[in-house]
Amino acid sequence: MQHNGDQLFLIPLSNLDAASAATLDTAGAAVLPAATGESTDGLAVLSQLSLIQQRVEDIKTEVSSILADHKKYMVTMNTNLHRIAVQPVVRYSLVAPEQRTINRAVKLSKKPRDLFVLWREYEQGLDGQKAARDYTRTERGGDNKDNYARRKVFWNAVESLMVRGHTSDSAIDRIQCTYGRDSSVTQVINGLKKDKVRGVTQI
Repeated sequence: MQHNGDQLFLIPLSNLDAASAATLDTAGAAVLPAATGESTDGLAVLSQLSLIQQRVEDIKTEVSSILADHKKYMVTMNTNLHRIAVQPVVRYSLVAPEQRTINRAVKLSKKPRDLFVLWREYEQGLDGQKAARDYTRTERGGDNKDNYARRKVFWNAVESLMVRGHTSDSAIDRIQCTYGRDSSVTQVINGLKKDKVRGVTQI
């Protein structure tokens, strides 16, 4: 460390030339001779360079710490994503489980407007009705017999595609695309029935 007027310079000992005129006082501190204008400029440069080098080392240490923390975070995130991916899909009904089969009407809708509504009738039930998938053998008969038998071919097709990895929405979209985007629910069901009779699978 050296004073030059009002300025204070930090001189790292590692930057001192062993052959310089520096000496040690009784306390062991480096004592430099009075610096000229040129030497003062040089010492200022050395001081700034030392500070910059120290700051660079501090930044490197800080970055290394951040990278280590980030790596731990990514490992944890990948582990969690893997666990989610291998978990079986749980499909929740909008109707409470205890109400799916108790005190609910068992009448199928007359004219579902599209295939998505028809699937919802099977999986959840419409307008407070019991889900068609939960119908007992007796409930599948009577007034529901014809409609249930006709619609079951569509419901089976959706479930078959879901087993192969589709979601219900993508399965329905594929069926609609196969039998015509502009086809009505009745036309799609008729197409599925004809293909079933012929033993043809288009989806």
